[in-house]
Amino acid sequence: MAAVKGKMDSKKSMELLHQRFGHMGMSTVKLLANKLDQAPNIWNKTLHAKLLAMGLVRLDSDYGLYALKKDGEVTLLLTVYVDDLLLMGPRQLCEEVAASLQETFELTTIGTVKYLLGVEILINKTRKQIVYSQRQYVLEVLKRFHMENCNGSATPEATAPSSVKVPATKEYLPYRELVGALQYLVSASRPDIAHATRHLGKYLACYNHTHYAQAKRVLRYLKATSDYGLVMDVQPGQG
Repeated sequence: MAAVKGKMDSKKSMELLHQRFGHMGMSTVKLLANKLDQAPNIWNKTLHAKLLAMGLVRLDSDYGLYALKKDGEVTLLLTVYVDDLLLMGPRQLCEEVAASLQETFELTTIGTVKYLLGVEILINKTRKQIVYSQRQYVLEVLKRFHMENCNGSATPEATAPSSVKVPATKEYLPYRELVGALQYLVSASRPDIAHATRHLGKYLACYNHTHYAQAKRVLRYLKATSDYGLVMDVQPGQG
């Protein structure tokens, strides 16, 4: 566990652990230290100090993103998610940074990234493209809301607003859960449903069957476009 590698800056916390669990052995005490409230903060500080010592700089715009620069140019990016690290840069430089980290931390290198937080990452070096896909997540969401066998839709929203007024209902509808699932898709790989999802988000506190039907229409659109992804490529003349 990552936080075990952090240095405890609170002697009192360790003393309390020894007093209560010391008879179980040091390994148990270290494991319990990982469960302390300050453990994540300790781990973050330890990792941050190591990265700074290696010459990386944390970006003010995102505290989970570090950059290594040479002559003012960014040569490597490193992103942190708890104790998972993702390196982006020339292979040799990535290997050197990983080796330096391994001097301090127990590190497992898994090679070229394929999945990150439920997002499939497809790298096409020939076309100089990176495609972010959440096809598997879409299929899971469809199954979760019993829409795996639904008919697909060509658009995520109706082309004309409905004039039918439906009163509010006290019946339970998993509307908030569905909108939350859609929001995660928007944030990672599906900006094409952003407008529909934003509209649905306005009614989280006052939804009815009409709103739920609109949300399910987005699911039907996702059923028809589950293979869609977000393509990031290099424009002509940029390398």
